[in-house]
Amino acid sequence: MLTAFDEVVNAEEKDVWMIWAHIEGMARFLSQDNWKWYHIDDAEGNGKRVMLIGTAILTAISHLVNAELFTNDSAIRNLGFVLGLLVEFVTESEETCQANEHGWRIVVVQRLDEHAVQVRGTSKMEQIVESVRQEAADEAADDEEEAEEETKDLEKPNSVPNFVKAYKSSSSGDNPDDETFRSWDTWDWKLELSEYTKLHGCDGAIGGNYFDLTIPHSSDEEYGSNEESLSGESLEG
Repeated sequence: MLTAFDEVVNAEEKDVWMIWAHIEGMARFLSQDNWKWYHIDDAEGNGKRVMLIGTAILTAISHLVNAELFTNDSAIRNLGFVLGLLVEFVTESEETCQANEHGWRIVVVQRLDEHAVQVRGTSKMEQIVESVRQEAADEAADDEEEAEEETKDLEKPNSVPNFVKAYKSSSSGDNPDDETFRSWDTWDWKLELSEYTKLHGCDGAIGGNYFDLTIPHSSDEEYGSNEESLSGESLEG
């Protein structure tokens, strides 16, 4: 899902419709029983995946804005519904986010409001979006002050963006004063994917079946394949 998005967003000739199609696909997948993918023993990794998904969404919105397609009368008729689904998904996934990895939901709702894109969906979805809107309003003053400080930090030579620290950190980052607490004043898809890949990739890439225990790998040869081990055949000798 994320590697496919990376391919279209980095294509030499960008197709904003295709970029949006991938966001639609994300919404469809993530709005299903999301416990299937994040209720695993990797809370820290899940938080970082939520963070990267958010960066993909914000990157897509930027492309749509530049193409003048992020409007309430856009030729793309499901903007509000799809983004509403994603805001609902990440709100229900916040238990796995300890360092504001899900904070992109506020930026999404702000973009929707800035461009007068209405969210039309289930009453639950609309209530969640409204609660996020209220959360953004309550934090507006603090966010403005923090943004000014972080802008100054980013202007310093050799300064490391906050989001890079958030990916590198192995701490919970649940303290807003902690440098690993993710700020959503800025994002960079290419750099963030690179940082995520360093932590969770294999051979410089993410995805694939390296961690699939049901598929034999070359590293299994010394002890017999996974299939043999599961069947007990490798233990008979």
